[in-house]
Amino acid sequence: MPWRLPLLAVSSAEAVSLQCAGGLPEAGLPEEFFQQYETWHAAYLRDSLARSREFLHGIYEPKILPKLEENLQLCPLPLLQIMMDSVLASSVDYSVEDGQGLFELATKLAEQLEEAGLQDVSELRAEWANDTIYTYPLLFGSRHHDCHGFALKIYVYEVPAPLTEKQLDCALGQWGTEVLFHRYLLSSSCRTLEPEEADFFLVPVYSTCLFTKENLENDEAAATVIWDPLLKYLFSQPYFTRRKQMDHIFIFADGQSARVWDSYDLVQSNAIFMMVESKCPTWDEPARRYSDIKPCMSSWKDIVIPGHTDHARLQAMRMENRPSDLRDLLMTFHGSHSGNKEVYHECAVRDRILALADMEGVDVGGFIPDYFTVKGRSHFCLIPAGTSPWTNQLYESIHCGCIPVILSDEYEVAFQHVLEWPRFSLKLPEAMVGPQLYSFLLSIPPETVRDMKAEVDAHSCWFDYFSADQDCSPFAAVLMALEERKGRKQKSWSRFWHVPKGVDTDHWQRLTRFHSLAEEKFQF
Repeated sequence: MPWRLPLLAVSSAEAVSLQCAGGLPEAGLPEEFFQQYETWHAAYLRDSLARSREFLHGIYEPKILPKLEENLQLCPLPLLQIMMDSVLASSVDYSVEDGQGLFELATKLAEQLEEAGLQDVSELRAEWANDTIYTYPLLFGSRHHDCHGFALKIYVYEVPAPLTEKQLDCALGQWGTEVLFHRYLLSSSCRTLEPEEADFFLVPVYSTCLFTKENLENDEAAATVIWDPLLKYLFSQPYFTRRKQMDHIFIFADGQSARVWDSYDLVQSNAIFMMVESKCPTWDEPARRYSDIKPCMSSWKDIVIPGHTDHARLQAMRMENRPSDLRDLLMTFHGSHSGNKEVYHECAVRDRILALADMEGVDVGGFIPDYFTVKGRSHFCLIPAGTSPWTNQLYESIHCGCIPVILSDEYEVAFQHVLEWPRFSLKLPEAMVGPQLYSFLLSIPPETVRDMKAEVDAHSCWFDYFSADQDCSPFAAVLMALEERKGRKQKSWSRFWHVPKGVDTDHWQRLTRFHSLAEEKFQF
């Protein structure tokens, strides 16, 4: 297999200059600041709240805003970038409306400068299309969607505000799916404001984001902040029990799947779970004596979705996607393992992969700065199990045009109701990792590798949450699955029948308690 070939440079568009001759001395921003800013910004993906706060509170508000018009005339491009760099912090520290206002101001100023004939602004706005900025209209609710042609009617609950706040911040990273499906449906033709006509009800909650960014340390803390307020709200809604939650949708973006909510089994039997991981840990359960994980999805009703890759990060990956003939590595893996993260001490498959490091054409190890480049140079990307069966490395490898070799025996991949995964990936036993795996991959004919790589590229739109292809996106795949579930949904179930008029069955409270001790109390 001719995997070792001369490495040719991959061309990339020249970034717009962010320098400012003479600087802005009255604002305390010398020319050297803009030189450093240009160098630093070339690798910035607008994915850090801490950096955004530095721009907003340390540069834009005190130094640029007081004389915005005058400063824009002197240094328009870097100042427009700084304004966009500040949007994330503005949306978190002030309000979503403030963040949207700053975004719209920067956009309007860029349009005016472009209309005035400043060519570099046109190039800057073209860069924004490949940047995190491109996601803001969806997150702010100003980008409407036609629901990919589906005629579903989905009611989106207005849950307590703290459960769905800070959408720009919570949309970053792999748990962004919680935000994206919520914001997509809010601004889509699928949304109905009439619950009586709804086919489905979305229960939006940014649980993984809240769990992580609020530093919730245990189930009790998560219940207090997330699940108790959510359930109190849901049990007050008449439609929550109308069909035993069979028409209700919950989204779980966490690696522990629905177990991020310790009481998920209250609704598991009937509600639709959309999840990146199909297996739940068995912590504190009798099943722990038998297994470390257990299935927590039902293929007949639940939907496995891909993890989210930030738009800017995805575009950077695609820049490194080389044709097969320009890839000089057989296989690669870089990430967490027992040697760099203690929680991975039981992830033996990753340590076995690292033992292949000295073989020709193999590039494996811990974290590296040119992670995307190495994936773009490799024919095969190894996708080992981690602290849970799933890993977002699968979808990142696909965006780099690298054929994924899934080495996680319990991994349930996304959208199997739509995609033929054997066409563009391999799934091999973890126990095969070693010289046998190396020899097997080396033996695959070059034409087969080229064909599979072409299939990888053709299927990548199914894992791109901002895909421009109407017929190929994660939203299209989910809506397709919901359309099928709508057709077989039980319609006749009712909690009561022949109830006299005037009897309130929407806010009932049963009198009997089952399997309980006298002193036990229940919230709902």
